[in-house]
Amino acid sequence: MQTELLFPFITYAIVTTITPGPNNITSTSAGGKLGYLGSLPYLAGITTGFYLTLLLAGLLTGQLLTIYNDLLPYLKWIGFSYMFWLAIAPFYLYMQRHTNLNANQFTFLSGLLLQLVNVKGILYAITIYSAFNPLIGISTTTVLASSLFLGFIGFCCV
Repeated sequence: MQTELLFPFITYAIVTTITPGPNNITSTSAGGKLGYLGSLPYLAGITTGFYLTLLLAGLLTGQLLTIYNDLLPYLKWIGFSYMFWLAIAPFYLYMQRHTNLNANQFTFLSGLLLQLVNVKGILYAITIYSAFNPLIGISTTTVLASSLFLGFIGFCCV
């Protein structure tokens, strides 16, 4: 385990999770319409879906890297490129601000299903498991533990 990657890992996890994306934007809208307690089922759905995305990406990335170790540099750059695009794309927030969502759309299931189309979350999971593979490892135990930890960070940031 390469412990010198611990600080970059935690920094990347927090900064990437707290930056605006579909989870943060829709959660803000849910909180504004329903209040914190009313939006908890939606937040639980997002967290559960995010955890499952992390778990799946961690297990599959580990397997892919074991079989095709040449993918590692490409996965890092694909994830980095997408995150960079999100950071410099102010129109993204402008477009999201004009969506008209009803309060009854913020359910556990809608939060969970959001993760199936959340490209930021999917690329985040692939990037974190490929870039920090020497720290996290590819065993089922470390992927489970890191997915729980990253899911907790996700819940706190959302």
